[in-house]
Amino acid sequence: AFANAKGNNFKKMKEILKNKGIQRKQVPEYKKLYLELGVNKETEEEITKYTKRALLALKNLSDEKSRNILIWLANQMLKRKS
Repeated sequence: AFANAKGNNFKKMKEILKNKGIQRKQVPEYKKLYLELGVNKETEEEITKYTKRALLALKNLSDEKSRNILIWLANQMLKRKS
């Protein structure tokens, strides 16, 4: 988010760190900011990257039933949007 933030947006992002979060009433404002900065897209890309790593690691799990359950769970999490 910081890489894409400039001016007032950069200042707002710094405030999040300084204040260790935001207040509930600020959520709509920061949601809009995150969408403008593409944070949601970056987050989805990271989720996909790490889920693919997890799926590769599951190939080594010898218990087929457990492996299949975990693969199903990982794929469900990839489909999740909230």
